[in-house]
Amino acid sequence: EPALNEPERDAFVDLLAWFEKECVPKGGALVPGLDQRKTGKRGVVAPYALERGRTIVKVPHACALTDDDAAEGLRARGAPVPDEPPARLATFLMVTRREPDHFFQPWYRSMPIDTSNFPYRWSAEARARLPKDARDEAEAQTAKIARWWAELEARNATFAAAYDVDAFAHEVLLVSSR
Repeated sequence: EPALNEPERDAFVDLLAWFEKECVPKGGALVPGLDQRKTGKRGVVAPYALERGRTIVKVPHACALTDDDAAEGLRARGAPVPDEPPARLATFLMVTRREPDHFFQPWYRSMPIDTSNFPYRWSAEARARLPKDARDEAEAQTAKIARWWAELEARNATFAAAYDVDAFAHEVLLVSSR
């Protein structure tokens, strides 16, 4: 995995600070001293050995994005609510990512910008070199993204015109990798 660039590292550090400020008071927990900068990659390192069974991170419901939250948030914004949970979450991310003051912005900024490592983004020639099971999975994902995007367009063409399938695919890829 390539090292994070400075803005990505800063976004991850900001995410940890946001978690401490917004989520710990609501029942969340982080092991003290977690440090992302020591790895240079996505993830964190504790500056000491952790005992077996120790909780490293506890995310309170108020700081978790659930399928129900996504559906409710889309309805509140007058956006279409897809039938399938991954499509709902991806649509919610796509919509709220544009809201600069949205509660989850620190989390959004910490997510990968580049999704070129996902087979969905690869050429047909590159995908053809995948093992059959992986190739079938990539083709199924491509079909799902196309079907879900068509569903959004059919439910609300004005909404869909404000976005594009590439932005939607980006969010689907992030949802499917989390």
